[in-house]
Amino acid sequence: MHDRPSMRELLDVVQNFLDEEIVPATSGRKQFLARVAANCVRMVDRELGAERAHVARAWEGLEMLLGADESSRDPLGWAEAIPGRLSELCEQIRAGGFSEG
Repeated sequence: MHDRPSMRELLDVVQNFLDEEIVPATSGRKQFLARVAANCVRMVDRELGAERAHVARAWEGLEMLLGADESSRDPLGWAEAIPGRLSELCEQIRAGGFSEG
């Protein structure tokens, strides 16, 4: 389901509200905190924009170490599958895997 507004659109609205309404209407500590909040919103927006690339890199690294997995066919499921693959990697390391070379 593709509802509007999107997460990124909502973040943009909050950031603009903070930058254009709150920061100019405040001073001192409250203005500083409003600027910090606006910057946090921008950081979350950037993270959302880079999330797919980060997930893809993590998945590729895990596949290189552990081999292909059933869920590797569906890139949409990678983010949810990564914690399980990381657990698998940890178990293999604890069992002595990857200690040669």
